[in-house]
Amino acid sequence: MTQPTPTPTDYRDLHRLAFQALFQLDAHAQRTPSPAAARGSGPRLDPYNPDQGLLLDALAAEAGPDPARLHEAFALAQRAYAQRADADAAMLKLAPTWPAHRQAAVDRAILRLAHHALINHLAPGKAVINHAVALAKEFSTDKSPAFINALLDKVYKATAPEATPGAALEGAPAAVTPAITRLAHTEPLDLPPPP
Repeated sequence: MTQPTPTPTDYRDLHRLAFQALFQLDAHAQRTPSPAAARGSGPRLDPYNPDQGLLLDALAAEAGPDPARLHEAFALAQRAYAQRADADAAMLKLAPTWPAHRQAAVDRAILRLAHHALINHLAPGKAVINHAVALAKEFSTDKSPAFINALLDKVYKATAPEATPGAALEGAPAAVTPAITRLAHTEPLDLPPPP
């Protein structure tokens, strides 16, 4: 039996839950640093463990009656959290005056999740950016959507398969040049500071 093809709404809902989980994971890690966090792997977020003190009931209610959906969102959040150093470094190159520690926690979580999705090609790049901007409009400040859009657009252009210079002309695969190398050569943005 084949699984139904996920719709754009499914992706948006999954990313919304993953964003909320990533936000809580980051907040939890900052409250209770662990040896694992010091090594960069960070704590494991278990949506079924009430001892972690996280507000997971709301997420579980939003995920609906399907525990697999909640599990998938938490797995996505954990993968994005594991790649947070790469995401933070990429954003620092693009907005040197706004390192991760200066960003609002909501914006940081949105950027980390979207960076993970863009770098790993989890969904179409423009859809990832649109979802991130929608999350910023819903959960962050008035200036955040533009800030997030500008940063993610640069990441998308640097990591999209068609971003490899000359690939279309020479017929070379886009994977020849790693995405992170292209990103390292991207010029910083001149962005107004978020609030």
